[in-house]
Amino acid sequence: NSCESPKSKYSFSQSHPLLEHLQQVFVTKNPILCAQMKKRFYNLAAGSEFCKLHVPFEDYCIPTRLADVEDLAYPLFITARQFYVILDNSLGEDETFFPRLEDGTLNVKISSSDYDQGSEECLLDLDDSDTDDDLGFELNDEHTINKNTIQSTSKISLTEISSLYFIEHIWPEIRKKSSSPHVKSLDPQLVWMEIKSTIKGSVQAMKNGNGYLSLEEYEEVGKKMAPNFVGKRADVYKLFEYYQEYLKQQRYNKSLFDECDLLHSLHQRLSKLEDLGWSIHHFFIDEVQDFTQAELALFVRTCRDPNGLFLTGDSAQSIMRGIAFRFSDARTIFHDMQELTRDKRCATQVRTPNIAQLTINFRSHTGILNLASSVIDLLKNYFPLSFDHLHGDQGMFVGPMPVLLHTCVASDLALLLRGNKREKSQIEFGAHQAIIVQSESAKSQIPEELQGAIVLTVFESKGLEFDDVLLYNFFNDSVVDKEWRVVSEFLQCNSDLVKNNEKVFQQPHPLEFDELQHKSLNSELKYLYTAITRAKCNLWIYDCNEHKRLPLFDYWLKRDLVKVVTSYDSVTNEETLFSHTSNPEEWRKQGDYFTKKCLWEPAMKCYHKAGDKHLEMEAKAFSLLKKKKTQSSNQDESNKLYTMAAIAFLDSDEAKHDPSKEHILCAAKCLNNARNYGKAAELYRLLGKVSIERQKIFNLRDIRKIPSMMNSNIDGKSQEVQQETVLQMHAAGNQKIDEEVEETIEMPGMNMLKKQHTKTGRGKRKQQ
Repeated sequence: NSCESPKSKYSFSQSHPLLEHLQQVFVTKNPILCAQMKKRFYNLAAGSEFCKLHVPFEDYCIPTRLADVEDLAYPLFITARQFYVILDNSLGEDETFFPRLEDGTLNVKISSSDYDQGSEECLLDLDDSDTDDDLGFELNDEHTINKNTIQSTSKISLTEISSLYFIEHIWPEIRKKSSSPHVKSLDPQLVWMEIKSTIKGSVQAMKNGNGYLSLEEYEEVGKKMAPNFVGKRADVYKLFEYYQEYLKQQRYNKSLFDECDLLHSLHQRLSKLEDLGWSIHHFFIDEVQDFTQAELALFVRTCRDPNGLFLTGDSAQSIMRGIAFRFSDARTIFHDMQELTRDKRCATQVRTPNIAQLTINFRSHTGILNLASSVIDLLKNYFPLSFDHLHGDQGMFVGPMPVLLHTCVASDLALLLRGNKREKSQIEFGAHQAIIVQSESAKSQIPEELQGAIVLTVFESKGLEFDDVLLYNFFNDSVVDKEWRVVSEFLQCNSDLVKNNEKVFQQPHPLEFDELQHKSLNSELKYLYTAITRAKCNLWIYDCNEHKRLPLFDYWLKRDLVKVVTSYDSVTNEETLFSHTSNPEEWRKQGDYFTKKCLWEPAMKCYHKAGDKHLEMEAKAFSLLKKKKTQSSNQDESNKLYTMAAIAFLDSDEAKHDPSKEHILCAAKCLNNARNYGKAAELYRLLGKVSIERQKIFNLRDIRKIPSMMNSNIDGKSQEVQQETVLQMHAAGNQKIDEEVEETIEMPGMNMLKKQHTKTGRGKRKQQ
């Protein structure tokens, strides 16, 4: 988007010099949710006489400083990461955490946060420059980036340490260094949560000069605030010190940063300001359970009215890796920060807000809500400090009981789901049905009969809703095993909950709960709760692991919350079957729904069923780029994924029979990142980007030794002449270079683009 402001004669400050325009900001971690809220606001504004002056600012490019944002650009709809980046530059250009260009824009590419992997903007942030450069930078002792060590004008990639990065890359190194016999039994996800939410993510850590709690301060943190490692905090703190040491050693080569260090930099610089220099009157923060205390305290400090925060969320759905959140803890932030009322910029007293519970559930019926409530009962009993204790949700209407499929064989499952449609080898699923699994790896284990369905992980499904949901192998793919048996102990101790004594399952063996050994069950129960509540009408639960599923299956049956289906004969009518069909238009609309959510793989499946090859290939391209961005892979695998994405972009245009400059440019960037410079150059030529084309062709000289193939009489010529010579040789179709330099890759869309380019060229010559 252009950063030029829309033309408007309206200026609130000029019309009312003694007043400020109301400036509000909507913030969430999820860029997809953020985009949807923005779209809904501007759709409403377009039909309102009062708000129509805001409409031209829908595509407004937010400046790099908050003080430069125009009045009518508010309300802003931005992600937390975008806000931190803008705030970083708004607190003084000389002390920014991130390297900046002269105009204040970032001189780095930030990647690998837990939420931004799948967005279109993130996936298309591809490199146009030579990918062989190994660029890096150093961090100062204050954890800000040393701008003097930046080695190139090209933007470098800066990677945030996410939970996944910590577990896969840092935790193995920490385990090697630690001599503690207990470290092997610790869950790295819980250790990361302790670091991110408490040791480095607490309000007190932001006040400390080094950005983290001392061991003494950490041990004084109350059990309610940090319940995971009471009695083992000295051991965990030692692991944290290993983490800090790793970060210091690797930050140059790996270009890593910890978001907590960014937050600490912002807090410290804010504390030195006498006046902010801008005004934000209200923050609306959605999915607040995804934020740390340090982040929420930052919003209090940057709001002109410290009581102007509106927070919404559900702590029972706090499945964001590394975040421990409760509304009761959020209230303590306001209590701790009442000292801000003595600050010059605070015109009002900071108040501790009340919590208002929303008890009416408009998505699911009572059958599904009762099952979800049974999971909350387990959380209340075993992990009472991990979430807020609220009244149970009330459904607006009664609905069918969730169904447990009492079979361990996938073929039997297919028979139950297919019903009387046995002539088809693959089950027919509808556009508003979904299969939810534990993880990405679990997707690859889906049997052939179910591959026609939309398949999502629990994390991907967060915030979505479907008419029907099949929860597939949740317990089999769970990271916990025997821990599930504590559910049987809970039922044994609460016999008044038993409503059904029917003996369908083998009796499980109860396991006594151990607070230290069974902590991982907390996150698994929250995952289970999130998965259950994605269903609006029907919920089917299947699991092939009879041992791991038994405690919950028995628990639900005895509480009379589920119906058990043991065979096809027990299905009474067609309505209870999961199998369903949808027309192409329904599939296309569902594809659009997933595209808005940046869930490219299910979108691709929907467009395929709708018969829309153009949108299917476009979604496939983004799906491949997401796979490259989120999965570790070697250079050969990366090149393959980039090349396949380029082909998909071109195939999308071929299906539409109308070349798109955006898709051609995306394909060219993909090929460049795949180091297929020759093919990239062809696409840049079609776009008229001759200078970039020349660079891509010249890149072949270093990689494929083109000079050895060229006539020796040009060896003494300048680099620019050599580039031009190679360009001319390629443009002339030198077969020897093509065979020696370029990999043989079939790219059907390329031929269509060349024909279109030739046709356009002939038309221009006729006009001349």
